[in-house]
Parts: sequence; C-alpha cells; structure tokens
Amino acid sequence: MASIFVKALRDRRRALLWWGLGMMGTAFMLASFYPTIRATGDDLNTYIENLPEAIRALVLAGGGDFTSGPGYLNSELFSFMLPVLVLIFSVGVGAGVLAGEEREGRLELVVAGPVARRRVVLQKLAAVLAGMVALGVVLWAALAAGVEIWDIPVEHVNLAAAVLMGVLLGWVFGALALAVGAATGRRGMAIGIPAAFGVATFFVNGLAPLSSVLEAWRPLTPFYYYNALEPIRNGLDPAHTLVLVALTAILGVAAVLAFERRDLTT
Repeated sequence: MASIFVKALRDRRRALLWWGLGMMGTAFMLASFYPTIRATGDDLNTYIENLPEAIRALVLAGGGDFTSGPGYLNSELFSFMLPVLVLIFSVGVGAGVLAGEEREGRLELVVAGPVARRRVVLQKLAAVLAGMVALGVVLWAALAAGVEIWDIPVEHVNLAAAVLMGVLLGWVFGALALAVGAATGRRGMAIGIPAAFGVATFFVNGLAPLSSVLEAWRPLTPFYYYNALEPIRNGLDPAHTLVLVALTAILGVAAVLAFERRDLTT
C-alpha cells in the first residue's frame, strides 16, 4: 500500500519542486521588503487607514499595525496570498490523485488488485497532506531565515503556527476535491466545485466584518478557522486547529463511502 502513497507523490515531484521554489522565493521577496515598510512608519499606516473598508477587510485581515512584523506578514502573506496559493495547489492535487488517474485509465489497475478501495482513498488523502506539509516546511524555513536576515520581529513559534494553519486549510480543500472526484470520477468537477466553494467562502469570511448577514455565516467557512485569531500574532489555537482536522476527516469519510459505492466501469 505504501507504493500508492509514494507513487502519488512521485508523480508530482516536479510540481512539488517548482511550488517549493516559488514558496521560497515569495517568502524571501516579502521579507526583503520589510525594512522599507518599517521605515515608512506612521505615513504608511495612515494611508492604509484611508483605504476602503472592503479592501482592508479582505487584504489586511481587519487592519492592525501594518508596519509591525506580525502585521506585515499577516497582511502581505497569511491573509490573502497564502490562502490563494494553498487553494490552487491543494485542489489541483486532490483532484488529480483520484479523478485525474481515473480519467487517464490508470486507477482501474489499482482497484483491480487485492486492495480495499477505502485504503486507496486514504493513501491518496495522505499524499495530499504530505504534499502540503512539504510546501509548509519549505515556506516556514524560508520565512524563518528571512525573519533573521531582515530583522523582522516575529516569534518563530507563531510563524510555525501560521504556516501549520495554512497546511491544514489546504488539506481541507484537497480532501474536498478528493471527495468530489471520488463521487463523480470527473476531474473538472473535482477542481471546479472546491474552487468555487473556496472563492465564495473566502469572500464571505473577508467581508463578514462589514455585514451582519455575512458575519453570521463566517463560522461556516474554513477560512475563519484558518486565520480569524491571527496565529502569526497569537500562536496556535487548539479549537480552530481541531475544526480544520475534523472537516478533513469528515470529507475523507465521504470520499471513502462515495468511492466504495461507485461503479468504475461506467
């Protein structure tokens, strides 16, 4: 069974390499800008305060001191850029490891052997997590180095907490893509449905502070548990962490049940 897990990662080794290099470059680029941001001081904070509320809510995660280390990284990376990158990567991998292989005619060879379908799904789900963890480690290492090089006042444990929440967020959407692929066998749907859900819930979570109607729906979005308590400032929150893990577990069970009941010959 380890071969299914390993093969899922091996098939995506080039993508993981390029994504890792991209994450590393992004982290160094953002960290290198911080001395300039810090030098602008109050003028930049004043400019940000005059931006439309919708922009501040979506991109700046509700505001805060943009020139502080946590405020800068939260606004520039963790509130907007990282969720978008995580969504793209995780949905692509989650859709590819099951529905993608089925479309290419390779999955039938796997399930025809002496292996339970549920184990196939669980190995694929583990591969999604492994890919997310690999990128998370690269991102954290690059950020930790950038924090030291450019003297950004951020605690490394909080930095690790913020990256971990990004990994778990990606695992949720990867599991959703896997579940849709398991139920339909269509890679397009396995990409489109999670992507649409991700975009919709991102805007609901981001614009919730501006609308009492959206605020009521905010706890139903994965993005709320990812960054509502700003782990880059406050560290890891066990309750929010468990919610993301539980969501992934529920989606994993749904994927197993859907895949076990579906006729792959049609």
